Amino acid sequence: AACITWLAAFLLASPTLIVQVHMEVGVRVRAYWCVRDFDSPLLWRSYETYMLVLVLLVPAGVMAAAYAAICLAIITMVRHRRSITGKGQMMTAEQGSVNGQGGPPQVPPHSEDKTVRQVVPMLV
Repeated sequence: AACITWLAAFLLASPTLIVQVHMEVGVRVRAYWCVRDFDSPLLWRSYETYMLVLVLLVPAGVMAAAYAAICLAIITMVRHRRSITGKGQMMTAEQGSVNGQGGPPQVPPHSEDKTVRQVVPMLV
């Protein structure tokens, strides 16, 4: 896995070798800086677009998909838990009249609902 990671990093960074040139600097001691090739604006724009996609859009897409999966898992887990425990089912009209609540059946508030309402916005 480490070798594959290093190989992928090298391959994804290799366009830098194409778009940069060595510029000689220094008066007494000769040295070189790697700078962009100003003679090839199309190549440089292509490289910047490549880096935008690689560094910004791909990680943002992966993070958005991961957070969406987490939110979906939380919501699915809460629904599954409700179906197993029987919570979230509405009271019957008979139970409502026995308790002295002569109106329509009421849905009791659940702590899971409150938790989901807190967790999902936190993830967003």
